[in-house]
Amino acid sequence: MPKPLRALLLILPLLLPGAAARAQLGETTCPELVAWAREDAVHADLGVSLGWAELAPRRELTLPGLFLAPVTTATFGKPALEWGRLDLRTLNARLRACIRDREMAPHRPALTEAQRLVAGATTSFLEHRERVLDELPVQLDRLAQQAFAPPLLPFLAALAGAGDPAGWQAAQLALRDLPGPARGTGSHLLRLVPYLLPEDRPRLLLPELERQRAQRLAEARQSSLDALAQLPATPRGLAALEALEKGAVMPVLRPEDRAEVIAAQQSRRAALLDEMQATLRRRITNVPASPMAFGMLAAIRRDAAFGALPPDRSAALTAELEAHSRSLAATLLGRVEREMAEQPETLEALGQSVLLRQQVTAALRPHAEAGALAAFEDASTRRIAAIAEAALPQFEAVLAEVPAAGLDELRPPPWLAALPAPFATRYATALADRRAELEAEIAAEAAAEAAREAGPLAGRLYATADGAMRLEFLDASRVLVTQQATQMTFAGSYEEIAGERLILTLPDANVVLRREGRRLDGGALVLLRQ
Repeated sequence: MPKPLRALLLILPLLLPGAAARAQLGETTCPELVAWAREDAVHADLGVSLGWAELAPRRELTLPGLFLAPVTTATFGKPALEWGRLDLRTLNARLRACIRDREMAPHRPALTEAQRLVAGATTSFLEHRERVLDELPVQLDRLAQQAFAPPLLPFLAALAGAGDPAGWQAAQLALRDLPGPARGTGSHLLRLVPYLLPEDRPRLLLPELERQRAQRLAEARQSSLDALAQLPATPRGLAALEALEKGAVMPVLRPEDRAEVIAAQQSRRAALLDEMQATLRRRITNVPASPMAFGMLAAIRRDAAFGALPPDRSAALTAELEAHSRSLAATLLGRVEREMAEQPETLEALGQSVLLRQQVTAALRPHAEAGALAAFEDASTRRIAAIAEAALPQFEAVLAEVPAAGLDELRPPPWLAALPAPFATRYATALADRRAELEAEIAAEAAAEAAREAGPLAGRLYATADGAMRLEFLDASRVLVTQQATQMTFAGSYEEIAGERLILTLPDANVVLRREGRRLDGGALVLLRQ
């Protein structure tokens, strides 16, 4: 029979309920102790070693086979695995007393070896085992009290196999993923579990680990369902849903729980999309008919929630948005048409109506139906024509009041070219006729002034508007030039060409001036007759 199996068969009866046990060791005589001590070599193969170098107390702990043999239970009245510190001290003292007994001198080597085993390896093993058995339920309870985290499930599975170095290393890897508080408790358990005997595990460890695993599986299921219920109907909520599907909880769920959570995720995704779509639909329908309506609709179309919808939902909502856009455009066109109908038939209203028609048509063309836009253009054209017909006399009267001095400001108003064809021509003709009249008037006045100012320059005075320069013509060829800045007068000469231009010859320059009525115009230099 293999040694480990033989050891298990010998130890197991000692651990079963009802096994012989007393509160303290039974009384033994020195000859009984000698007989017991001589059994050491016989049962050496029953010894058990636990732990390895990486574990505290950084060494293997060994319980010699003698202490696991039935002879030990028969000699002392209870198994060695049930001994406490008092039992160990009692047996150690009895052995020392027997060693000192002269009558036991022939048996002293066997007694000394037994005392060494009790005081050394056996005491270390049993005292450490006592600490492990006391601490194990405390740490398991602490682990059970930790808040749920998905890595707890892999750790519980790994902890069950942490009694050998390979299993312990696997549990160490699982330990790294635990959150802080749970990691501390898990680390403590990994210092205890390797020191359990094989027969301890089904009694002291595995049932509790299985209970906690069932509890954590239920928590994993419920946490997934709770997280789904709390997701908001926003793009962020949809992203969180995707993260849950790929998160750490799904792999640790039982197959039946995973199927339930997947179904709940699908249902929740549909509910989130329904709510997002309904919210967007309400926003669309609540957009009022105003100049800002189409900007508001465009903002809804750019909303992240709109972009998060699947193609079929997005297409349906886009159709609703475009239909509402066309409806708003039709409402606004009708409103503007009524406003134009109420406008007075005045020149001011004409300009306003033309510009309004242009702005509305440009703004609503991308949104209105072609038929509605064509109807508006036809109605507004007819209304503008009626206003233009009535306002033409007023336009002509306004033109008539423009003096010759205002000719440069007499330009076509910005709305004239947008008038219906016949009226654009009539208004442009009226404007052109008035400009021709003013130009003729200005030309006649200029000719009259030129006639009045014709003749020799001798005796005339001219000066700039700011008085910086003054010309005094002395006779038909001489002129005096006075500069205000230097308070000096220079003598010069001049020559008149065809009664239109003068060439002034001065000490440091020659100047050409044109005679224009009472003005001498040299471009940058203009002088007026005084």
